[in-house]
Amino acid sequence: MNEGDDIETRELIKASAGSGKTYQLTDRFIFLLLRDFKPESIIALTFSRKAAGEFFDAILCKLAKAAKEDDERNQLEKKFGFEISPILLREKISLLLS
Repeated sequence: MNEGDDIETRELIKASAGSGKTYQLTDRFIFLLLRDFKPESIIALTFSRKAAGEFFDAILCKLAKAAKEDDERNQLEKKFGFEISPILLREKISLLLS
């Protein structure tokens, strides 16, 4: 996802270990979440429960950092191409934890 890129609602990410899949998946999940997709409508498949837990933790960490730190939020805004308020980020964290 580069600034100004249109993000398709469906995408297959296939890559070997250590290639940045978690980074791509977490950014994609957060983008869709901020665009009001329901979390239960976003599907990400992985091979283990451990990986799924790490994926969820990475999403929460990225959201929390962006809600707390202007630099982190600015990076997401630049990547996604729209403004993101700290309040919205906190609402999405609450939604995921409910």
